Amino acid sequence: MRNKRYYENYGDIQIQVVPLIQELQEGSGECQKIYDEEKNVINIDFSILKNNYSDEERSTYLFGTHSSIILFAMGMLELCDDEKKQSTLEERINESFKIFTYSFAIAEEGNRQSKDPDNIKIYLERIFKDGDELVRGLYPHRLTQFADLGKIWAATCKVILNCYHSNSDWAEINKLLKDLPNNPTKPVLQSVYRQKRYNGHLESHCDRLVEYFKQLKEKKLTITNLTDIRNKVVRDIFKIMRGESDVKP
Repeated sequence: MRNKRYYENYGDIQIQVVPLIQELQEGSGECQKIYDEEKNVINIDFSILKNNYSDEERSTYLFGTHSSIILFAMGMLELCDDEKKQSTLEERINESFKIFTYSFAIAEEGNRQSKDPDNIKIYLERIFKDGDELVRGLYPHRLTQFADLGKIWAATCKVILNCYHSNSDWAEINKLLKDLPNNPTKPVLQSVYRQKRYNGHLESHCDRLVEYFKQLKEKKLTITNLTDIRNKVVRDIFKIMRGESDVKP
């Protein structure tokens, strides 16, 4: 035990044991999604990761690092689907944001490394952020590309809603964009992940994405219909991601 946390021994590496998990009911408030260090319990909303079978009294949960890939696909489907009622579009975009949040949180590395001054052992402490990113600490391994793609599309969901509501508060969007592998963050990411070409294939795309979002913030769109805003922004993001350079809001 160290700093009120339990660890398992893997050679010279000590990995923090996953705390007890309390499943919250669907729709639980953000203030309930927390890691209670005193009780060593994490309170998680698993509604995104859970599939209930109507004809059987059982549920299937999307556990494991690679569930982030399935969640990413689910988020894209929810964001782009035109088969459902248009009156529910805003609700579905919010749901997409939540799914993408779970996707990138699971894909990110879920631990930080430390070492005692008088001890040669390395300790991997799990990272539990409150809210929907709480699931990050469940999985130490990182799926590099989806950690960034999930953030790009989570930010896209928020940008669409901000444009629709003419909302000037972009703090949450900026938070998602600040760790993307573009030029300003390149030295930091190389230092942290010890890779000279960390996610290099996304670097130029992310530069253009950040610039595109900046232009959207400064320019008021002439379209006001939520479906039209969604369609334009999503198409533009796809164009940028496939390498087009002359994409304007």
